[in-house]
Amino acid sequence: KKKKKKATPKKISVKYFGMPATPGEKLRLALCLTVGKDNFTDDRVVFGTWKDMKPTVKYQQLPVLYLDDVEYHQSGAALRYIGGNLGDGSMYPLDDAEMLLKIEEMIGVLDDLQRSWMPALYISMRPASMGYAGISDEDKTAKAKEMREAFLANDLPKYMGFLTAALEAGGNQFLCGEPLTIADC
Repeated sequence: KKKKKKATPKKISVKYFGMPATPGEKLRLALCLTVGKDNFTDDRVVFGTWKDMKPTVKYQQLPVLYLDDVEYHQSGAALRYIGGNLGDGSMYPLDDAEMLLKIEEMIGVLDDLQRSWMPALYISMRPASMGYAGISDEDKTAKAKEMREAFLANDLPKYMGFLTAALEAGGNQFLCGEPLTIADC
């Protein structure tokens, strides 16, 4: 028995930092593609205000998706909701298990790519969290350069190879073939 599709929320908003970065940017893009750029509010948080705001936000992280003033957290869950329930639902077709599997596979590869990059990013932002407490600015810069060059030489080509193969298998347009899905966001 097919479930009746819920009506599109009347009020949609995404709260994320004022920068073009994942995970907020993929939600913005998915909303533009499903409901249109003029049909949701893009609430950009000024980074300097985050310290005071953070303790008041569930899970102490952004983005937050608001649907008719109800807040939802975790970007993956929000992206799946947007793709499967807004627009025509084709970006995450809930009634097509095989396509969902392809989409989830590509999301997994992209998550692996992101996890591979994060240490090279965070070493310059939060060196203590990477085991480099008290490192000098000069040594931090050198370590970031070393880690980023290693990522570019080793991991990035591997993941780009995986993504290129997926694009070629799908007709060179989208990661899972036609149509565009949340994996492409």
